[in-house]
Amino acid sequence: MTKEDRDIHRKLKVLRHAEKIGDVARTCRYFGVGRSSFYRWKAAYDQCGEAGLVNAKPIPKNPANQTPLEIVDKVLYLRSKYHHSKQVPGHHIQMDVKFLTFAGERGEKIRRFQYTAIDDATRVRALKVYDKHTQ
Repeated sequence: MTKEDRDIHRKLKVLRHAEKIGDVARTCRYFGVGRSSFYRWKAAYDQCGEAGLVNAKPIPKNPANQTPLEIVDKVLYLRSKYHHSKQVPGHHIQMDVKFLTFAGERGEKIRRFQYTAIDDATRVRALKVYDKHTQ
């Protein structure tokens, strides 16, 4: 039995229990389910049967700010055509700074800054710790 099947079985159990005893509030308290969830499950079950009890993805199917398809196709084309054989060691480097805090001999805070550089082509990493956070 998959997780999806267990979820459907649990929801059906809650719906049938409420129908059997005739008290939604008591059923929801007994199973630890919110009444809004119960009524949402009931409406989905009444409309689509067991298929309505499948957990839907929490993302919208068609977001309003979705990138137009022609732009997506153009970007994919350009990346596939021009992205390969252009990577030369040293061409692109990723930089990162990590803030470190140590306790000194007398309990005071000592701040240090770890600068890390990673070459995109070779993935070689270089790092060094400095006293100051400057360019």
